[in-house]
Amino acid sequence: MAELHGKKDTFFSTLLYWLHEFRNSFFAESFFLTSLVLGIGVIRSFSRLRKPVDHFTLCSLVAVFQIAIVLVVFSFSSNRNARYLLPVLPYFALIVCWTLAQIDDRIFSWAVLLFLVQLASTYGQAFGLVSRAPTTTWWLLPPNSISYHQQAEALNGIVSRTCTQITSGFYSNIIGIEKPWLNAHSANYVAAKNLGIHNRLGCYFASFGYETDVEKLFSHIISGNSLYYVTVNPESNPVAGEDAHLQAINRNYLAMFEKVQSSSLFQLETPLVEDPAVLIFRRMETNAP
Repeated sequence: MAELHGKKDTFFSTLLYWLHEFRNSFFAESFFLTSLVLGIGVIRSFSRLRKPVDHFTLCSLVAVFQIAIVLVVFSFSSNRNARYLLPVLPYFALIVCWTLAQIDDRIFSWAVLLFLVQLASTYGQAFGLVSRAPTTTWWLLPPNSISYHQQAEALNGIVSRTCTQITSGFYSNIIGIEKPWLNAHSANYVAAKNLGIHNRLGCYFASFGYETDVEKLFSHIISGNSLYYVTVNPESNPVAGEDAHLQAINRNYLAMFEKVQSSSLFQLETPLVEDPAVLIFRRMETNAP
C-alpha cells in the first residue's frame, strides 16, 4: 500500500499531509477569505451561547467530528491518495452553510460573492478558460484536447488491430503496461464501445494484476489463449522515473517487454499508425481462434 498509494510516516507528519490536502481540495486559492468567513460565523455563534443549541448547530458539530475522525483515521494509514477526501465534502458544505447562517446579511452577501468567485475559478480551470493555479489540487486537471484525441485514436487503433478474430470463441489480449490512458480497463471500454454494436464480443483485454514473478507472468500468457501482447517502446520513456506510483505498478513492464521481444513465440507487428510508440506482438502459436 505504501509503495503504490503513499508512504510510511509518523502519525503527525501524515496528519499534516492530510490537513494540507484538505485545504487544497476544499479551500482552493481562497483559503484566507474562507477561513475568515468561518471564523466570523464561529465567533457570532459563541456570542449567543445562552440560547439553546438548535438542530442545525448540532448537525454542524457532528460534521466537524466526522471530518476530524476521517483525518485521524487516514493519518494512521500509509495511503496518501487525496481523492479519498471527497466523501467528506458534504460535511464541509454543511459547516459552510451553518457559518453563513450565523452572520448578518451584508457579510452573507460578501461570502456568497466569495464562493461564486471560487466556483468560477474552479470551473474556469477545469474547462481550460484560465490558467491552473499552483495551489489547486492535482485532480482538477484542465482539458488537453490534443493529447486526449491522440490517445483516443491510439486506443481505437489498438482495438482495430488486435480484435480481429470474430468467428468463434473468446480470446484475450495482454496490455503489458499500466498508464492512465493505456491499460486493460480503457482498452476493454473502447472494445465494448466499438465492437458491441456489431455483436463482436469475443475480444477482451487483461493485465498482469498483482503478480510480481516475471516467469510466472510469462507462463500464464503462454498457457492461456492470449493472442496479442500490447506495450510501449521503452525508448519513449513511458514510465517516468520521477513518478513513484507509475514505477511501482509497472515494476515488471520492462522485464516482460524484453521477455516477449526475445521469445520466438511472439512476432512484432508493423508500427501502429496512430501512435508508433505502441508496440504490438502477435502470438505465433496459440489456441486462440
